[in-house]
Formats: sequence, structure tokens, C-alpha cells
Amino acid sequence: MVEECAETVKLVVLDGRDVVYLATQEGPQSVRLVALVGTRLPAHVTAVGKVLLAHLSDTELAQLYASYDFPTRTPNSISNFSSLQENLRFAREHGYAYDHEESSLGVNCVAAPIYDHTGEVIAAMSVGVPNHRMTTNRLVELTQLLLDYASQLSRTLGWIEGRGVPGYSMNHYEASAR
Repeated sequence: MVEECAETVKLVVLDGRDVVYLATQEGPQSVRLVALVGTRLPAHVTAVGKVLLAHLSDTELAQLYASYDFPTRTPNSISNFSSLQENLRFAREHGYAYDHEESSLGVNCVAAPIYDHTGEVIAAMSVGVPNHRMTTNRLVELTQLLLDYASQLSRTLGWIEGRGVPGYSMNHYEASAR
């Protein structure tokens, strides 16, 4: 994927209210995003975190974020539970999530879930782009590319399309783009 999009791609898992970076591959651009393996960030400020949180039940989310003081990293960061729920609704409906300068100013990311053979979401992958290279067309292109690669990786892990959370399909984007 990095060869195709020339941007940084990350593989992440959820750990409580945080995401943990398992793998990253930087793009070849002179200005690129750096995400170190092992880095932890609050899930609510990342596209990958939103994709992963979207697979939790409303009860699990309420318990996880009960009395939580939402730390912000930028002025665009989600700062309350109702905003988080709104973003998770989008992720559930569309099968992907965005981070528009929520974790780092000047950076936009799109993320998609990775399913295992049981249909459970076990990780998420994302591509991040500095603002100066992000256009609406580029965002559409990267979203589709990411969904294709996430689907391919999921199938490699034994996922069969249609398994997982009802209404949460990686192919929704393709259908809505037509």
C-alpha cells in the first residue's frame, strides 16, 4: 500500500481507551508522518481508534468512558462522549473513520478495520497525510485504497465478507461512491 499511495501506513490495536501502534511503514515523501512502534495515543483522537471503538457495544463504550476526562491534543480533538458517539456512528455506517487534525495539527488520517476469521475486529490500519498533500479527491482515493487493502488483509486472516458487525462493511464506501 505504501508503494501505491506514497504515504505512511500504520497497523494499530485497541488497548482500553488507547491505541497502540504495532507496525508502521513510512512513505517515501520528504515530508512524512512518523509513528513509532509502541506509541500509545488516546483512541478518541485517532481515526484508527474510532474504527476500533465503533465495534464496541453502547454498554461497553459507556463503561469505558464513564467519568472520563477527554484529553485533547489539538483544538479539533473530540472532547466529550456525545461527540465521540457521533463519530462512531459515522464509522459504523461507513466502515471507515477520519481524523481531521484531531491527534496532530496539519495531519489527516483515514482508517479501516481488520477482521479475523471469526468476523471480529482485531486491529485497524490507517494512512496519514500532511494537509498540504490532502485534497478532497486524494481523500476519496486514499479511503478506497485503504478499504481495499484492509479487506485483503482481513481475507488473508480468514475473514469472509459479511461476517462482523451488521451494517459495518468495508465495501460501503465503494457502493456510496457510485
